[in-house]
Amino acid sequence: MNIITSVIGFDFESNLVDNDGQLIRTGARRIECLSSDTPSVGTKIGGENWFTNFNEPLLSKIRDYRRIND
Repeated sequence: MNIITSVIGFDFESNLVDNDGQLIRTGARRIECLSSDTPSVGTKIGGENWFTNFNEPLLSKIRDYRRIND
Protein backbone atom coordinates (compact mmCIF):
# COMPACT_ATOMS: atom_id res chain seq x y z
CA MET A 1 0.00 0.00 0.00
CA ASN A 2 1.33 3.44 -0.95
CA ILE A 3 0.38 6.53 1.05
CA ILE A 4 1.06 9.93 -0.46
CA THR A 5 2.70 12.08 2.18
CA SER A 6 3.93 15.00 0.11
CA VAL A 7 2.91 16.90 -3.01
CA ILE A 8 4.67 20.04 -4.22
CA GLY A 9 2.54 23.10 -3.49
CA PHE A 10 -0.07 21.27 -1.38
CA ASP A 11 -0.42 21.67 2.36
CA PHE A 12 -1.55 18.39 3.97
CA GLU A 13 -1.80 20.05 7.38
CA SER A 14 -4.39 22.69 6.41
CA ASN A 15 -7.77 22.80 8.15
CA LEU A 16 -10.78 23.32 5.92
CA VAL A 17 -13.79 25.16 7.36
CA ASP A 18 -17.20 25.89 5.91
CA ASN A 19 -19.07 29.23 5.92
CA ASP A 20 -20.22 28.63 9.51
CA GLY A 21 -16.69 27.97 10.74
CA GLN A 22 -17.29 24.23 11.17
CA LEU A 23 -14.36 21.94 10.40
CA ILE A 24 -14.78 19.96 7.17
CA ARG A 25 -13.64 16.38 7.53
CA THR A 26 -11.20 15.23 4.86
CA GLY A 27 -9.74 11.92 3.80
CA ALA A 28 -11.11 8.71 2.41
CA ARG A 29 -13.81 6.44 3.77
CA ARG A 30 -14.50 2.81 3.21
CA ILE A 31 -18.00 1.41 3.53
CA GLU A 32 -18.56 -2.33 3.63
CA CYS A 33 -21.55 -3.62 1.70
CA LEU A 34 -23.28 -6.31 3.74
CA SER A 35 -25.70 -7.32 0.99
CA SER A 36 -24.94 -10.30 -1.24
CA ASP A 37 -27.18 -8.93 -4.01
CA THR A 38 -25.39 -7.66 -7.10
CA PRO A 39 -26.20 -3.97 -7.57
CA SER A 40 -28.07 -2.98 -10.70
CA VAL A 41 -26.18 -0.03 -12.13
CA GLY A 42 -26.93 1.76 -15.38
CA THR A 43 -29.70 -0.49 -16.59
CA LYS A 44 -31.96 2.27 -17.93
CA ILE A 45 -31.24 3.98 -21.22
CA GLY A 46 -33.40 7.07 -20.84
CA GLY A 47 -34.94 9.08 -23.64
CA GLU A 48 -33.51 11.00 -26.52
CA ASN A 49 -32.54 13.95 -24.28
CA TRP A 50 -29.86 11.80 -22.64
CA PHE A 51 -27.79 11.57 -25.85
CA THR A 52 -25.57 14.42 -27.00
CA ASN A 53 -25.93 13.30 -30.64
CA PHE A 54 -29.36 11.64 -30.92
CA ASN A 55 -29.64 8.76 -33.38
CA GLU A 56 -33.09 7.11 -33.52
CA PRO A 57 -31.98 3.93 -35.35
CA LEU A 58 -29.16 3.38 -32.85
CA LEU A 59 -31.52 3.87 -29.91
CA SER A 60 -33.94 1.35 -31.47
CA LYS A 61 -31.11 -1.19 -31.82
CA ILE A 62 -30.09 -0.70 -28.18
CA ARG A 63 -33.69 -1.12 -27.00
CA ASP A 64 -34.14 -4.26 -29.15
CA TYR A 65 -30.91 -5.74 -27.79
CA ARG A 66 -31.94 -5.06 -24.20
CA ARG A 67 -35.44 -6.49 -24.82
CA ILE A 68 -34.05 -9.69 -26.35
CA ASN A 69 -31.16 -10.25 -23.92
CA ASP A 70 -32.68 -9.25 -20.58
